[in-house]
Amino acid sequence: MTKDNIPTEIVGYKYISKADHRDNTPTKSQWTVSVADEHACFDFGVGHGWVSTSGDSAWGLHVIDGKADYLGKSAPGRGPEASLFVAFFQLADVCHGYPSDLKRSRREIPPTSVTRAWLEGKYLKGPVIRKLQLGQTCSL
Repeated sequence: MTKDNIPTEIVGYKYISKADHRDNTPTKSQWTVSVADEHACFDFGVGHGWVSTSGDSAWGLHVIDGKADYLGKSAPGRGPEASLFVAFFQLADVCHGYPSDLKRSRREIPPTSVTRAWLEGKYLKGPVIRKLQLGQTCSL
């Protein structure tokens, strides 16, 4: 988290890392990357324009050597643990985000414009993107 829970300025937004996505809260997905990597994921996603048409949400990836990598895990109290690689961000006066479990929340499925950019950027492969768009279980 940021010192004293003060938002960090990232690409023109105020962003805060929420403790409940880092402290094993049973109903919340958990980041497994550092807060700095969480911030970089937000910066990368918003900086690339991976934002909803309504402007209230965005998506990000944790990219290592040009490829998406895992950034979190599913909520510990909601069934078998799954490794997650898509981040979902809520854009507001103060933004926050979390690893997205697309099987549990259809609203967090990225729009085609975002997944197309991921495919064109070679961050993810076609079969993975097809499963993401359907909200199916997939791995890198």
